Amino acid sequence: MNAEHLDSFIKEMLDSLESHIIQQPSMTHVIHSLVELQQLYQKETIWVKKLLLNQLSADDFKRLNKIGQKLRNLYQLSLHDVLELVELAQDYCMTNFPSEFVEIQNEPLLLDIKQVKSQLAYGYFVATVEEFTQQLKNGFVASSKAMSLHKKWLQQLEEHFLTPEETPLPEMEHSQCNFSKWLNTLEAKLIMHATGSSAFDLKGNILLAHRTLHEEARFVKINLRNQCFFKALTHFDSLSLAFLRLDKYLAEAHFNYLSDAYSHFIDFVIQENKRQKKLNYYFVIHYGLIQQSELNYKQKKAVLEEFGDLFLDCLKQDGIDFISLQHQDNLHVVLNEQQLLNYDRTQAIQYALKRLKKRYGKINVHPIRIKLFQMNQLPKCSFLHFDSLLNKMLKDSCERQVCEIQSSKLEQYQQEVISDLAMLEVIQHHLDKQSFVLHYQPIVDQNGHCQTVETLIRLPMDNQIVQAENFLNIVEYHHMTLDIDRVVFELLKSDIPKLKGITPMVNVNIYPQSLGHPELIEQIIELNAICQQNDIQLMVEITEHEALIHDEILRDLHQNHQTQFAIDDFGTGYSNLAKLAELAGNHTVQMAKLDGELIADIANDEAKLNVVRIVVDMASKLGLQPVIAEFVDSQEKVAALSSLPSDMLFQGFYFSKALPLDELIRHYKPTH
Repeated sequence: MNAEHLDSFIKEMLDSLESHIIQQPSMTHVIHSLVELQQLYQKETIWVKKLLLNQLSADDFKRLNKIGQKLRNLYQLSLHDVLELVELAQDYCMTNFPSEFVEIQNEPLLLDIKQVKSQLAYGYFVATVEEFTQQLKNGFVASSKAMSLHKKWLQQLEEHFLTPEETPLPEMEHSQCNFSKWLNTLEAKLIMHATGSSAFDLKGNILLAHRTLHEEARFVKINLRNQCFFKALTHFDSLSLAFLRLDKYLAEAHFNYLSDAYSHFIDFVIQENKRQKKLNYYFVIHYGLIQQSELNYKQKKAVLEEFGDLFLDCLKQDGIDFISLQHQDNLHVVLNEQQLLNYDRTQAIQYALKRLKKRYGKINVHPIRIKLFQMNQLPKCSFLHFDSLLNKMLKDSCERQVCEIQSSKLEQYQQEVISDLAMLEVIQHHLDKQSFVLHYQPIVDQNGHCQTVETLIRLPMDNQIVQAENFLNIVEYHHMTLDIDRVVFELLKSDIPKLKGITPMVNVNIYPQSLGHPELIEQIIELNAICQQNDIQLMVEITEHEALIHDEILRDLHQNHQTQFAIDDFGTGYSNLAKLAELAGNHTVQMAKLDGELIADIANDEAKLNVVRIVVDMASKLGLQPVIAEFVDSQEKVAALSSLPSDMLFQGFYFSKALPLDELIRHYKPTH
């Protein structure tokens, strides 16, 4: 066959294929003009002529590899569609070759076509692997902490697929890889535990996806070695799907855990300790009793977090199986030491402390407290018991930096917790029945005349009245403060008419979290209306922090409902004085109340009295008058406070304890 006949044959074949291309949407979407179609036609002519004349070189096959990558990356063409075109061309040639065209033999042509398809498939394989590798690097998949181990494994595997001579093959046996080992750690068990009743099914799905992942990786490796690139690509797609399924299952489990991490953490520790008794030590690490209102809170938190990082890194290097959780400025760490009976657990602590002291100095590191105890010494308990026990441990003073809590102390905490939980049941019962009672402590002037009363809640129990300080800590710990505030306001509504003529004002405290709650705001408005009907002024006591956070609510209640506000514990916070002055200037905030600890020993200590003088002077300049001093329990304190240049009111046992309503009425009812 001469050149003219060969060109004519190729043209007829390409014309035949062109009709097929035009009918394929996946093909036509990459051809935008007649010019592009002509260019494609020219390139196809060159390749087909080389193929028919058996003139494809090694470089040509490498170019086909790159063409495969381009078809995959740039045009997003399906490999199946591309190979279908190659096979159509092959069938056309085998069927329509002229009999006199003896120069071209079927066997070498078939071999070349096989190589063409193989190189195109390899180009697709390379492009697919590189794309998935990029997705891993960019964090589009495998973003969870649990998948980080297998992410590294997969990245190394993909590098090996593309450069087998340069990159070693990672562990291919699914039961021996790092992820499989991780599945037996406390961390994995904790995350599975958080899924509750579906934990068994989820773990089964994870194990199946993990095994499939390794099996498909092995098939990819075998087919690459045999240069079966189409099969290698098919198995790599299955490998990718298995990896994504594994990522999905673990992401779901991790999300369940994070939805209430602290509860899941504590519950797991309790259950695991019951089952196996392998959790030897529980650490709770905190920076003293760190408070968010302190000026250097951020620095303290940074020191604590760095200590945690150093401590946990040391445990990792020592090969310790552990779980940890950062919760409310405390770091909880639980060790699983069953295979390390002689492990010195304080060595990691001392290492972290030493590093911190070099960076921050001994003064900043000294308040860190590490409290630890053996889990097998812990009595059997529920989540609520254990959580309350930890809370008592945290609040308990500890002179040494590392405090190992003995079993006798744990038993003491346990008995206190049992008592508190019994009290909690009583509190809940009285909340349901709204059967608390209110007492009122008079706030008087120098002459003992009642100017206002502070409303104080009391708990009737076993024919006795329980003081607020003996049960409100339980209310606060169990997040029942809004319920208590609502009960106080509800009870006060019925008492207000009886207080008419007894006191010109009623003071009532509310918790910081309650002021922003719509239902309580409605109760404030309702109570304020009842007070006005009975010629009584409602004075709501709030902290400086509350006043600044909820300033708009305060303004609305004052301007539209004539509610007044007093700053409780004035001088102990760190206020924005400009905003506080604004609230005082428009009379939204009217009074200041000194914290009882601020006036302790002022009768005998001139320096402390000077501090009070400065605080009172600040209140006067802000227009917060009068200033109320609480816990006034002696004539000497009255005299010292009276010497200050301010309008003072007094609250304390020197004048009166908190009284039931009927006693208050008898004592302060006008005689005329």
